[in-house]
Amino acid sequence: MLNPKKSQKVFVSATRTDLVNERVSVLEAIRQLQFQHVTMEYFGADPRDSIEVCLERVRESDVYVGIIAHRYGSVVETTGKSFTHMEYEEARRIDLPCYIYIRSDESLILPSFMEHNPESMKKLNQFKAELKKQHTVNYFNDANDLAIKVVVDLSKRIKVLDYEVLEKMLVIVSERYRLIQKDTDSKIHYLQKRLESIGVIETAGLMCPVCGRLLEKEEAGLSFGMKHPVCADCLVDRTDDVIEQLTTQHPEFLSWVEGCKKMAEDYITNRDKP
Repeated sequence: MLNPKKSQKVFVSATRTDLVNERVSVLEAIRQLQFQHVTMEYFGADPRDSIEVCLERVRESDVYVGIIAHRYGSVVETTGKSFTHMEYEEARRIDLPCYIYIRSDESLILPSFMEHNPESMKKLNQFKAELKKQHTVNYFNDANDLAIKVVVDLSKRIKVLDYEVLEKMLVIVSERYRLIQKDTDSKIHYLQKRLESIGVIETAGLMCPVCGRLLEKEEAGLSFGMKHPVCADCLVDRTDDVIEQLTTQHPEFLSWVEGCKKMAEDYITNRDKP
């Protein structure tokens, strides 16, 4: 278990060119938790070989976070393995807690972010197989999705949180959680259950028919009854979508839209107060 009284060092290992946004998002999340992040961008100048510096930084860390997508990465000539692969092996050697995140095969990526070298692709697949065998892997779709998963997983390691740290963690989780809902319309019930398990949100078990997410408990009475609920964010930000949904399925509720929207606006104002 992590000691909440000292700043923890989290080593973030990921290929660079294809995971720029993911690295930025995860580093921001780690800072919000008041942990220290250890990653190549901040190593500075050093006369030693890059891999020697990387492995030393792994040994100085408390936690290892590995982010794997569709590139194997730069290979160390003396070993034939990538930096990411060797960093992971060093973390395993010294028994660091390892959190592994692999990009979902269903997520959309640019062709330039794919591995095209057959030998490197073979090594990447072998590396992923090793990770899946050794760990319970968490899959992500984009930078926001990944940041939430990292925050949730790292925060669960802390049994005693200072109030300020807890507040920052809740802010970054709740903001990114709702952002994903608005941007992708994805039904991420699994993630919602993870947030519920650590007390970040409490749902009513009802799904918004517009965006697909489970309503938070306080939202259940804001709209059209328990049988036809719509979440507060959709009532406010996606009124046209709500009206279209109701016109098709429940036209008897159309006259309630404006009143429900006002209640949702008041709810969101109170919910998002700093």
